[in-house]
Amino acid sequence: MKDLETLYETMRKNMKRVREEAGVSKRELAKEIGMDRASYSKFESGQRGISLYNFYAFSQFFNVSMDELLKD
Repeated sequence: MKDLETLYETMRKNMKRVREEAGVSKRELAKEIGMDRASYSKFESGQRGISLYNFYAFSQFFNVSMDELLKD
């Protein structure tokens, strides 16, 4: 089982990849999932976590499962 820090790093990496591949800006994404841009940027850079609500909203916005976002 992965430790929490490794899990967050995998999740951040996958979420950034999905966002960039879709051509969505941090500002646009943050608005869609109910966060401000600065908070999302801090999450993506590893300076803060993300709520389960925002994580779920991200998966719904991009139509990707939460499981996929947690896989290496």
